[in-house]
Amino acid sequence: MEAGSDDFYAALATVQFADGFASWEEFMEPEWTLLAAWARAGAGTLMVPSRDTLPLWVLSPWLSNLMVFDRMDSGWQKMLSGSAAAKLLPDTGGEAWDCLSETVRHVVGRVESEARPIHQMLPDEASHIGEASVLVLPVGIAIVDRILIAAHPVPEFGSAGS
Repeated sequence: MEAGSDDFYAALATVQFADGFASWEEFMEPEWTLLAAWARAGAGTLMVPSRDTLPLWVLSPWLSNLMVFDRMDSGWQKMLSGSAAAKLLPDTGGEAWDCLSETVRHVVGRVESEARPIHQMLPDEASHIGEASVLVLPVGIAIVDRILIAAHPVPEFGSAGS
């Protein structure tokens, strides 16, 4: 999807910037490209892609930064926890929502109920290794049945490479 395409801007228009902490200016390149892939997969489906149109193999460039939860008969189950996501997001090692911090669970709950992406900056105390940027994306046809949580560290101003 081209950065200037109608699908991309339609996807961007659906993103909720949670609690006033984040804005489109704080998106990092991996989040832009993930949002673009999500929008491409959701084109023609009212913007929320299904598991069939956004299979895990399509997400391979972002897998290390993703946690993936699927809705099962017994509730939400963690299906994948990328190494970078596991370092950033507090995770008690459980396989359900309770493995996530209260801040992240709140954002994920909103994504599930609103069926649209939410971008949230997590303060230092809500992450293992400093401030983190989290993009949470819904997947599903009639209901949200997969949640993608992308976590990226926020570079400090004045640090090498900035």
